Amino acid sequence: MTTIEMVREPNATSRPAAHGAIQETLLIGGLLSSLSYVVFDLAAAARYPGYSLVNQAISELSAIGAPPASANLWRWLGPIYGILFVAFAIGVLRAGRDNRALRASGWIMLAFIGWGLLWPFFPMHQRGTETTASDVGHLVLGGGSNILILGFMGFGAFALGRRFRSWSLATMLVHFATAIWTFTYVNEIGAGAPTPWLGIVERIMIYVYLLWVGTLAAALMLRDRRGPTGPMVS
Repeated sequence: MTTIEMVREPNATSRPAAHGAIQETLLIGGLLSSLSYVVFDLAAAARYPGYSLVNQAISELSAIGAPPASANLWRWLGPIYGILFVAFAIGVLRAGRDNRALRASGWIMLAFIGWGLLWPFFPMHQRGTETTASDVGHLVLGGGSNILILGFMGFGAFALGRRFRSWSLATMLVHFATAIWTFTYVNEIGAGAPTPWLGIVERIMIYVYLLWVGTLAAALMLRDRRGPTGPMVS
């Protein structure tokens, strides 16, 4: 047990980190956003006849030409996930009033959600069909999202203790490696060729950052309950 390693403002007049019932509710949004993504992903896959969680991309669940049972369910994820994640980002900003790294992470989280508002305008087509500007835009959105995810994890890594920093950097490495691996399947998807392990690789890429969000939410709630300067495993 060590003291939380905080990056504090040199200005003595900076406001203390927010705490209390409202703050905890906002932070719970982080846990629920991650949980909702996993639930919607698995539920949509179950409603897509013949879909392979192991070998197919997540975006295929909502692609142009996907079964309505899958695509319609996935469309509900965007607003639900976005609202929950925005609540979490606000909670992170409130928790980071005296912590530059945490505050930067919160702002990048909001940028991530803003960037994500473009997803409905650039859906991918089913594999093997003609590539259009929508598919190219989908790839650009994916690359930008990964950069923003690495950004808020990178700043967040230095907001708490050494263990959280080590966990964050390891998560970033896994996310980055699997993101690169995922993009190597682009030609096969466009050609309608088999993509062995794509579903697993992409889900590792996404699920590790969802786990990181949940871990940060839990760590901040624990800090809040113990007091902003109380002890915490670091």
